[in-house]
Amino acid sequence: MWVLRFLNGPLAGQIINLKKGQNLIGRNPQCDIPIAHPGISKQHCTIKVSANEITIDDLNSSNGTFVNGLKIKSYKLSPNDKISLYDIMAEIINVADVNKGFSPAVLNPLNFYGTGHPSDSAAGLPPTAEMPFQANANDESVPPPTHKNNLSIPRGLEGFIKLAQNYIDEVVLPGIYKLAEWTEFKYVLMIFMGAFIIFVTTLSSIL
Repeated sequence: MWVLRFLNGPLAGQIINLKKGQNLIGRNPQCDIPIAHPGISKQHCTIKVSANEITIDDLNSSNGTFVNGLKIKSYKLSPNDKISLYDIMAEIINVADVNKGFSPAVLNPLNFYGTGHPSDSAAGLPPTAEMPFQANANDESVPPPTHKNNLSIPRGLEGFIKLAQNYIDEVVLPGIYKLAEWTEFKYVLMIFMGAFIIFVTTLSSIL
């Protein structure tokens, strides 16, 4: 047996049995399935049920008949096809298939989505077990990264050049600017040149 389940509109939630032969759908109260909606034509479409198939035919309706989003004139229906008449939607259901368990989404929507309870695992998707939060076994206490002492003496020629540059930028130049306020610039320059020579000589002996 075929039925039509309305998903919205004036007949939302209702399940209409489709008789063998013609099932006239329209706004006219004399139709087999009357739908009181201004977007539905007086005789909108007809669903024909036979022994081997079920078809839907549009009756030159004003707003058309759609199956699964496609506008049709005549169409052979299958279980779970979605029919749209203007903005009214309905689903075609084969009750025989439902009883055989071929359409679990129709029998119980929870079977399709699952409820998360162990008792529902046989009917629908297996539930997802809720696991308590556990710290990762590999998440051991990691010591903070060690930073090299910026004051350590670098090795090699490159380190020597870098250390000399740092000395000039951080010691020599600030000192020159400060002493220039107290005495003439030429004396300041002589003092720091001498200090730089002593620094280089001492550093060379260390390296």
